[in-house]
Amino acid sequence: GQLAYTSLLDAASKLKAEGGFRAFYRGLLPTLAAIGPQTGFQFGFYSLFSQVLETIVTKHDENLDDKVMTIIGSLSCGGLAGICAKLTVYPLDTLKKRLQVSGWKGRKGFGVTFTHSGSLQCLSDILRREGVRGLYKGVGPALIKSAASSSLHFWLYEHICYILALRFSSDR
Repeated sequence: GQLAYTSLLDAASKLKAEGGFRAFYRGLLPTLAAIGPQTGFQFGFYSLFSQVLETIVTKHDENLDDKVMTIIGSLSCGGLAGICAKLTVYPLDTLKKRLQVSGWKGRKGFGVTFTHSGSLQCLSDILRREGVRGLYKGVGPALIKSAASSSLHFWLYEHICYILALRFSSDR
């Protein structure tokens, strides 16, 4: 098949010609609606899993004379938190992606692309055509990515907290 675009600049100019400046911001509303809640859910779920699994994800640290999160603990609780948070907001991610490709002519050969006038119309269309399951299409790879990134974020968070606690514990 023939390439839809020859370069990034070609893609940007065709996108602007096809949909104007607004085309670059399709799907922005569901993206903004998901960012805050997903982050909040990640921290909430991380806290929940850290408390529920405390006996197996923490150990006593001699330097601090206190319990600290293990590496495996922060990676595990972080990964679980990422999965749960992503599952919670994934329908907004689907809306964002569908709005971004809405009416896009560059998708020839990739199946039917519907045109949507906004988030609510897009949601209604997905539910009517595909049911609730349509809101979770492609969730598998998204969960893998979310688990990986969230586990690393929380491991780094715990590691930095530990370093800071060591640094300032001697000031007591």
